[in-house]
Amino acid sequence: MPILSELVGNNHPIGAAAPLDRDSDLLDVYPDAQLALRLWNVYVRSVDPVLKILHIPTIQSAVVATILDARSAQPSMVALTFAIYYAAVTALCHHDCDEPVDLSWEKPVLLKNYQTALDRLLVTPDFMKRPDVTGLQALAIYVTCSRAMNLAGQYGSLTVS
Repeated sequence: MPILSELVGNNHPIGAAAPLDRDSDLLDVYPDAQLALRLWNVYVRSVDPVLKILHIPTIQSAVVATILDARSAQPSMVALTFAIYYAAVTALCHHDCDEPVDLSWEKPVLLKNYQTALDRLLVTPDFMKRPDVTGLQALAIYVTCSRAMNLAGQYGSLTVS
C-alpha cells in the first residue's frame, strides 16, 4: 500500500487532485446506509478501543448525518467516514466474530475502494493548505490502519490457533 507522500508525488500532485465533486465517482463507492451503520458499529466496538482518535459521543451525530446524506456533507467529514469504513473492514474477522457483517463486496475490493477515495480526498489542495481537525482525524485513522495492513501482510497472522 502506498503511503500518502508517494501518492502526492506520483498519482495526485498537489494542486491537480480534484476536490470532492458531489457528482463524482467517490460517492459511487460510498456504502449504503445499512452497511455504513454496521461498519460504524464495528469501528466503535473493535477499532476505537484500540485507536483512540475520535471522541465517539461528540462525533457520532455527525457520522450518522453523513451516512444518511454524504452528498451534503463536508469533504473532510466524508473522508472521516471513509477512514472509519476502511478501519472497520480491516478489523473484520471472518471467523470468531460476535456479529458477522454481510459485506456487499469482497473485503479486498472494499479496502481498495475506500483507499482510493481517501487518497483522493486527503490530497486535495484545500485539505493540504488548510487541514481541519476532522480531516486530520481521517488521515490518522487511515495511515494507522494502512500500516497495520502492511504489517499483517509482511508477518502474517500473529494470533495463535
